[in-house]
Amino acid sequence: MEIRTQDKYQKRQSERINQKIKVLTNRLDFQKDIHFLRNKWEIPTDGLKNDDDYEEWSTTLLEKTDEYYDKNWPKEKKEIITLREKGKYDEANEIKNKINKLTPINEFGDDIWVMIINYRLSPRWYEGIKRYTLYNDSKNMGIPAGATVLNNWDHGIPIVSIQFDRDTTLEDLKRAWSWARKMYKGGVFHKFQPIKKFDRDKRAYELEKEGKDWEEIAGIIEKEFNDDLDYNEINIAINRYKKRLNINQA
Repeated sequence: MEIRTQDKYQKRQSERINQKIKVLTNRLDFQKDIHFLRNKWEIPTDGLKNDDDYEEWSTTLLEKTDEYYDKNWPKEKKEIITLREKGKYDEANEIKNKINKLTPINEFGDDIWVMIINYRLSPRWYEGIKRYTLYNDSKNMGIPAGATVLNNWDHGIPIVSIQFDRDTTLEDLKRAWSWARKMYKGGVFHKFQPIKKFDRDKRAYELEKEGKDWEEIAGIIEKEFNDDLDYNEINIAINRYKKRLNINQA
């Protein structure tokens, strides 16, 4: 039953994203912009046909990038060094960033981002729009639907996040949330559970550390927290606090 439900969900997702792709790629303004990009970047009007075509196009783009650096970098490098010697690091970085931004390979990427922004698409569409620009193939754009679970690491610590956009549904989020939780199973990380009466238990522990007997602790707790605790309840509160904070109870 679960598999059948999952199949229905995947089918709905596929139909939804495919329709959005059709609507987008049939827009006259979108096609006009794609035509402009293909003309600008010397991509055939009907797109590249295979991997060999892509390798040839990509090699040409890289060669133009190298030519751009060879032409512009020596002059700009001297200016950057001069500015840094004068302590004008921000101005030096601006020149460096400008050079990098205007390289053909980076400019092509920026043109794709302009499409993403102009058509109010999710950043997750970047690779799909890039592929469509290159290959003119709307069936293999690889646009992710729903919500995406991302698993990264920061200094050996797993960082699980959910990426979604305006088209994400509540069902998408529920399924993504379920999958994200499973990524932590078997690991050293556990879901944080709020501690009831944490401040009270902490106070009882501190009073015990001060050498107070249980009756003195009970009196202070009743006065400060309005809780009437007996001997057993005070022990339970102190031991619960120690356990949660991993304090040696020996």
